[in-house]
Amino acid sequence: MTIESIQQNIENCLKHIREDSGNLPQIIKDLDYLMNQRKKDILQLTPEQQLSVGAKFFEQTVAYYLELLKKYAKDFYHITLRIEDDSMIALAGVAVYDSESDTLKVSTSGFLMGKNHKTAPLETILHEIRHKNQHDAYQKKEIKEILEYPENMILLAKENAFLKGQGTKFYQTNYEKLYTEIDADDFSFVGVRILLEDLLRQYKEQGKELTPEEEIALRKLQKIMITESAESEKENRNRQNTRTRREAMGIDPPSGEYIIKGETQDRLIAMDLYIKNKPELVLEYPILTLIMNKDYEGIIKDRTKAMEINPERAEKLYRCIIQSDPILYIEDCIRNGQEYPLQKFLKEHPTLPEYYPQELKRLAEKTNHPMIIQLLATKNTL
Repeated sequence: MTIESIQQNIENCLKHIREDSGNLPQIIKDLDYLMNQRKKDILQLTPEQQLSVGAKFFEQTVAYYLELLKKYAKDFYHITLRIEDDSMIALAGVAVYDSESDTLKVSTSGFLMGKNHKTAPLETILHEIRHKNQHDAYQKKEIKEILEYPENMILLAKENAFLKGQGTKFYQTNYEKLYTEIDADDFSFVGVRILLEDLLRQYKEQGKELTPEEEIALRKLQKIMITESAESEKENRNRQNTRTRREAMGIDPPSGEYIIKGETQDRLIAMDLYIKNKPELVLEYPILTLIMNKDYEGIIKDRTKAMEINPERAEKLYRCIIQSDPILYIEDCIRNGQEYPLQKFLKEHPTLPEYYPQELKRLAEKTNHPMIIQLLATKNTL
């Protein structure tokens, strides 16, 4: 195997996807080559040759996946690809989505040093495209548009706004626990697994069918993609606990701490107060208009209106909104008689009286709830 023959094989794959008009059998062949055979071919080269062509081959492979997703993944929007070895990219990982230029920047050296799974290039693209989708959601202001996105986008917007205000060091230190990154990881793993299913569905909608031989090739490729993406996911799950992932999805209230300048701070409180103290953030994150200067009654009124548009999505969205605000969540627990969740929440956030003294005082007067009264009286965990 020569460098030239590998180069020609990859270029042929790119040519096929750019000229292709729904040729699933060819896509299966090309994906099999890029994910499976390409690596075997490269390993036949000398170490010096591998080093000299690795970045170029990787760049072309990424370009193929991006073309494939732009053509056949209907939920993915246009995004520009830029391959570069920027130090900030290598510092952050292997790829960065730049919202200002709407560009996916990929560090070939960073990638080649740390990613070995066959599906890793595709996972990386899907991960960064999810960041683009997150950013798109942050720019929505009208409830009808916001309801078209996953309910956790309001939580991710709060974290992203907080993140941008803390600097690069904070991002590096807290990367593994950031909800925005966990969400992008989950999206990438699922995306790899369902890509071929989606391509097959679109192929059949055109009235076409695979031959038995092509079906076998498809299943073999699916096995590779499922196995490899599952291995990536397993590695991520070993670093992220299940509860944090549920929180990132908007299922459970945020918990745990951020590490800020070497000290731990309550994640939920730090994020919530940062947003409330910077109302101007709605200019950069219009989605935050949903929560700015809203008390519990206002949130419930908005939820009622939103449920007229899409009851299921509105219920999930406003559950996430309430959970991402300590005072809203406490009042919601009280109003719905959720004593155990309230007790658990207060224990997990013992510094609430320090940061929300007036809000808790008003809530105690409003509800006359014994836990809140005792919390204010003792200023200790329950």
